[in-house]
Amino acid sequence: HSAPNKNFSSSGYCMLNPGLEYVCFYANGGNKVLGSIPAGDYEMKWWNPRTAGGFSAPQVINHGGGVSSVATPDSTNDWVLHIKKRN
Repeated sequence: HSAPNKNFSSSGYCMLNPGLEYVCFYANGGNKVLGSIPAGDYEMKWWNPRTAGGFSAPQVINHGGGVSSVATPDSTNDWVLHIKKRN
């Protein structure tokens, strides 16, 4: 039930199921600003598209709602961010 969203993160390509799941591809690492996400508990993890190693260990975040920023695991390579609402 996701759909592409060009405005969620100005420096990435994202698909959203708003309030439930967010997936963004960033061609270059660094600090990234995300669009508005509703308040709640989320699981956030990174995938390295250059290896077959899968996702990083998930981080549980308690988001207060609104715009937020994240930093990729390194500042030069491409990364995929996956954020999913926890039940």
